[in-house]
Amino acid sequence: MTAQRELPRPDCHDHVVYCGCCTANVTPEVDAVARWDTYRHRVGNVCVARQWAKRHTLVADGILACLLLVPSLLYLYTTPSLGPHPAVLIALTMSTTLLLTVSRKRPQAVLATAVCGAAAGAVLGAPPVPMTPVVVALFVLSTLTDRRQATTAFGAAMIVLLPAVTVLAPHIWPLAQILSLVAWSALAGCAGEAIRSRRAYVAAIEERAERAERTREQEAARRVAQEQLRIARDLHDAVAHRITLVNAQAGAALFVLDQRPDQARTALGHIQEASRSALDELRATVGMLRQAGDPAAPLEPVPGLDRLGELFRGFEPAGLQVTVTVSGRPRVVPTAVDVTAYRIVEEALNNVHKHTHAATARVGVVFLTDRLTITVEDAGPARTGDASPCAAGFGLIGMRERAAIVGGQIDARPQSDGGYRVTARLPLHLGGQSAREDAAA
Repeated sequence: MTAQRELPRPDCHDHVVYCGCCTANVTPEVDAVARWDTYRHRVGNVCVARQWAKRHTLVADGILACLLLVPSLLYLYTTPSLGPHPAVLIALTMSTTLLLTVSRKRPQAVLATAVCGAAAGAVLGAPPVPMTPVVVALFVLSTLTDRRQATTAFGAAMIVLLPAVTVLAPHIWPLAQILSLVAWSALAGCAGEAIRSRRAYVAAIEERAERAERTREQEAARRVAQEQLRIARDLHDAVAHRITLVNAQAGAALFVLDQRPDQARTALGHIQEASRSALDELRATVGMLRQAGDPAAPLEPVPGLDRLGELFRGFEPAGLQVTVTVSGRPRVVPTAVDVTAYRIVEEALNNVHKHTHAATARVGVVFLTDRLTITVEDAGPARTGDASPCAAGFGLIGMRERAAIVGGQIDARPQSDGGYRVTARLPLHLGGQSAREDAAA
């Protein structure tokens, strides 16, 4: 069982404050819940009262002025002698105190009236009059203005009040009363300045938090857009050229179906193989979007330069023979560059097949010291209505975007013999690391 302990009384020296005055035996869990409920209840009441005061500032300030007027009148009532003009002193005290109701709207005017009222009371020969209106008005003005204005207001008030209570008054105030007046006025100004500084600090923090939140939302939206673009590009690369081959083989099968059924059967076999490859690549691409709890799907290896042979053989049934030339010393290529090179070759050959009558295409792979150069050429000519193999669709745009992601470039232009040439220059170093380091990581 859980050990029990006795709650101390509120007058005990303990860092925990309890709302009850009696002892009780409770478990630590119940004790923590009770303390949290008490704290939440108190804080909730304070927050409700503060919100109400913010919505009804004039009413709240009026209530505060009335509460401050009560001790001032009690002080005057208990004072043995109010001087030769007691009615004037009481009227000044009541008017300056009740005027605090509009202190937030007119802080300078309210402070000036309070100072003048206190000085007038002292000059009329009254005993030390209540300085509550002056202190409260200084506090309110300090919370609503900057430090320079608050300091100026404090100095002006002292310039008016000190001569009034020492030189102009028929009876000089006691030194303790004068020092109390200066100390309380300075304390009110410092407290108001502290509250104003804290409000400005909290406002700055909230503004920075809001700006950071907006920045995070914009960054999240940008990342979502980039991810959507990447997914669209991967789906295009995975499916487009396979569907092109299926379309070509379907057309051939339809053309020879009646006269040459055996060739139509062969074309249908190629269609089946190309569609299966398209489904496998589509499944691999969509598999990357699965959540952690989804069942895993079998994924194909990431396509790279080592799979160019399979890619070239996929175009042979469509009548496009591809030859490849590799120059330089082959080396390990970063994964991102490897996939990019494969997709660029795939898209370029797909454009050759869709937009030209070329029966052959040449692919060149050149390994240099710091970059990889890929070239795809065809002898043309372009099909009717196509200015170039990249005249339609998003193929060339996708190639440029893929190359730009890894820091490379794409150059696509027609050749003098009527063909077309696509050149990709991709770096072999990503983020300051060598290709070998990237592969090891």
